[in-house]
Order: sequence, then structure tokens, then C-alpha cells
Amino acid sequence: MSEGHVRREPRYAANIEVHVHDGTRRVVTETREVSRQGLFVFLDPAPPIGAELALQIHPNDDAPIHLAARVCYRLPDIGVGLELVGVPAEMGRYQGFIGRLAISQEAWQVIGRHLGEPDPHPAASSGDRTLIGLGRSLMGVRLLFERRPPVALEVALAGHARPQDIPSAHLLVGLSPEPVEIKLHDRDRIRKVWLAVAHQGPTYVAVVPPQADGTSRWVIYALSGQEQLVVAQGGQSRFPELNAADYVAIERDRVAADGRPPKLFNVAEPPRLPKTPTGELPAFPREHLPSPSLGGWTRYDHRFDAELLALFDSLGAETRLYRVGQSERQVQLLRDLAFLVRKHGSEASPQPGTLVYDGKRLCVIFGLRSEEQKLMRPLDESDEIRLPTLDG
Repeated sequence: MSEGHVRREPRYAANIEVHVHDGTRRVVTETREVSRQGLFVFLDPAPPIGAELALQIHPNDDAPIHLAARVCYRLPDIGVGLELVGVPAEMGRYQGFIGRLAISQEAWQVIGRHLGEPDPHPAASSGDRTLIGLGRSLMGVRLLFERRPPVALEVALAGHARPQDIPSAHLLVGLSPEPVEIKLHDRDRIRKVWLAVAHQGPTYVAVVPPQADGTSRWVIYALSGQEQLVVAQGGQSRFPELNAADYVAIERDRVAADGRPPKLFNVAEPPRLPKTPTGELPAFPREHLPSPSLGGWTRYDHRFDAELLALFDSLGAETRLYRVGQSERQVQLLRDLAFLVRKHGSEASPQPGTLVYDGKRLCVIFGLRSEEQKLMRPLDESDEIRLPTLDG
């Protein structure tokens, strides 16, 4: 990171296609994270600090956005952080897109807590370290072992331990030549571990050393893909063998962070409604209007489930796959649907909510577009619901 560079805006993990032109070459790449005033793109070789670039940003729900950018910090062999400038109309479109992305990511965090699952898209940095998710199919580990082949346990652990000190060490084919820094889950501290290849599933594991005070033992931890690997510190790459194309491949292996369905699970991407420049909620297409009864206040019961679930397909719901216990659930979010809820017989004002299907039940999230506490709960028969349709 360049001296004096300070991040001023919240950042959001997102893999968005970007076309970069530096005056001599055009490169198609992806973002790692975005904010209202800037973004980080994978780019190798990384342009120098101060370089001016022309960008064409391709949000998944709108036409391309054309902006100019200046390199404000760089990570050699990985990419650059960019400060954006542009005409007000294009900056307004970009910031509207970031606003929608922020609402989506906040909604998915609420959904994750509701399901008892960690946030699948944690922050991409910790102090002066840069982290990247290993990927659902552990693409990050596979690429590392391609570039740095595993070595025998006694070689990797020389001066640290004997293979017989590690439970089930006989099941390991080899270890990474040296330890790497990793977070095993989003609330974990950064710790040094050896990555390992196993004889049989799970194929890749982390070999975690005991604590320095001797209060724990060596542990073998099966990798799930939600771990985060430290790939740079102080602006220097930890793995110069990996290039920008490798990092793009790793990012694509993650569950989608920007609202696109996770294609590795073969979840078909539904058609999307065009967004208005002002970010207002879109009108229902005429062929997908809900029944007249739902246009006014209606006592909810499960007879309406099929009708409401049909909206998730017709209005382009954001989709993610969660592992809950031993099963996987396809969870859908209707971010841009105007939806009102009130309790039957209550004098309280109706609450705007966001409709979610958690894989089993229809639910609603309250508070996404306000400073109020965010809450998600299933709809029940004490609720009255209304879908106000917008003309246009």
C-alpha cells in the first residue's frame, strides 16, 4: 500500500468484470473489492502509483459504466487499488450500483446469522495483510501446490516436530514446503499452518501446530474453502509464483459475492429487471403482476406460498447455496421488491421488508434500508402482507 493511502469508504467483496485501458493495452479482468469511490482489480504487471487508466465496469444488472481511475496503491504480481473519477452521471450510476451491492451484502449477512452460518464473504484485509478466500473447490490450494509441490513431512517439519507427533500423519502425502498464514474461519485469528495433501478425502487439510504455551496439540483441520489465505503483507506478495490470472481463477471459485448465482452449483441465472438510474424499486412486468388480493392488505397463510415463490423466478432473485448442518440449501433474496408487513389487528405502522426464501420457508428481513436493527424471521399467519405495485 502506498505511503499515506488511507481507505475512507466501506469496501465490499465483489467479482465484477472490468475492462482496463492504460493507453497501450486493454485487459479484461475482475475486481476483488469495491467501494463508492474506488475498487481493487487484479492486474499483472501492476501499473505504477499515479498511473491513469480508463475503465469499463460491467455490473451484472446494468449496462457498462465508463470511468477514469488513478492508481493509488499496488500489490506487485496481484493488482492495484484505484481511485475513481468520472462525469457525474456515470459516477452516479456506479455509486447506485454500490448502494444496491451494499444492501445485498448486508442482507446475506443477516441470512447467514439466521441460518447459523458464518458470513461467506468476510473482509478482504486485516491490518496490512491482504487475504483471499481459498475457493469452494479449494482452487487456491491446488494452484499453490502446482507452483510449490508438497514435500515429505520430515522435510517440511524439520526443526518444528516429528511426523509421529501429528495424529494421523500417516494419512498425509506431503506438506507445503513452509507454513502459510491463514484464517480458518471468519472469526479466527491469523495463524501459521502447513497445508497438506491427504491420501483420501478430504483431499486438502491444514496441519495446525500447538499453541506456544503447550496447552494444545497438533491438529489436522479439513479445509472447506471458506478459509482465507494471506497473500500479501506491506504491499509485497507472499506468493510471487501466482499471477493475476491465478487470483482471478481463485476468486471465481468462491460463492458469488456480488449477487450473481453461484454457477459452480449449476443454479441457473434468472432474467433480471433493469434498474432505474435513481435506484427506485422497479415496477412489476405486467405478465408477472401478483393477484389483486396481494395488492391490498392480505392475511398471510401458506396458500400464497406458490404465488410468492413464483416471484423469485420471474423477478430475478439473488441466489446462494448454504451448507446447513449436513445438507445444502438454495437461498433466494428479492432485494428490489417492495414488500410491506404488519401484524393483524395491530395499530403499529406497517414495516417495509425484504422477502427471502431460506430453502424451507418464506421469510422477511426488516431494517435493511434504515439504521434500525436488522431482523429476519419467517412469515406466519399473524402477519398481514402487501405488495404495492408500481406503475410504469
